[in-house]
Amino acid sequence: MSEFMFGSGRGYLSASFANVARKHGAELVNYTDPQCICGRGCNPHRCPMSRRHWFAAANRGEPFNSRVEQAVMSRIERVKELEL
Repeated sequence: MSEFMFGSGRGYLSASFANVARKHGAELVNYTDPQCICGRGCNPHRCPMSRRHWFAAANRGEPFNSRVEQAVMSRIERVKELEL
């Protein structure tokens, strides 16, 4: 079975975001690219500019994928407002 990925962006997200995703059947993925992007010669997987995140869920097709994405992303926006 393939994965449905959505909500990608720069930086890492905290455990509270992972909890939101989990409640809706998705998973938060925090990833650091092995290459240095900032140009300062960072060690592999250490460059803060190389940090990315996205959410992944089982790819069950439509309308399931859209429902999961909408549920997670709308709740994520509320959590972001609270964390600021």
